[in-house]
Amino acid sequence: MSPSAAGDFAAGGFHLRAVRAILIVTVNVDDAISPGAAMSFLKSLFGRRAASEEAKAPDPAHAMDYKSFVITAAPFKNEGQFQTAGTIEKDIDGTRQVHKFLRADRHASFEDAVAFTLRKGCQIIDEQGDRVFR
Repeated sequence: MSPSAAGDFAAGGFHLRAVRAILIVTVNVDDAISPGAAMSFLKSLFGRRAASEEAKAPDPAHAMDYKSFVITAAPFKNEGQFQTAGTIEKDIDGTRQVHKFLRADRHASFEDAVAFTLRKGCQIIDEQGDRVFR
C-alpha cells in the first residue's frame, strides 16, 4: 500500500480512506478486479484472526518459582512476532497479589519469548521485591 494523502491508501485498484471511525473503500472498475479478490481483501480487513493467533491461556509449564514469587510467562503474537508479557504473583498476608507486566521486546519464536519473559520477571523481582505490588 502506498500513501497518497493523509489517511488515504491505494493498493491494487482499491482506494482506502480513513474518515474518523469510518473506512471508505472505493474500487476502480477500470482495474478489472475479480469479485473473489475484492472479497478476499475485505475479509483480510474485517475477518477474524486465525485460531493460532488468538490469545492463549498461560501454560503452567511456562511458570517458575523465584524467591517465593511465581512468574508466569504469557507472550502473545503481535505483528508476526511474540511480545514479552507475563505475571508475577505472591501470597502476602493471605491475599494473592498479582502484577502484570508487558514489555516492548519482541521475539521470533514463542520459546525465546518465554525464556526472556521469565528472565525479565526475575529482574523485576530483584529490583523491586514486594514493592512491585504497590
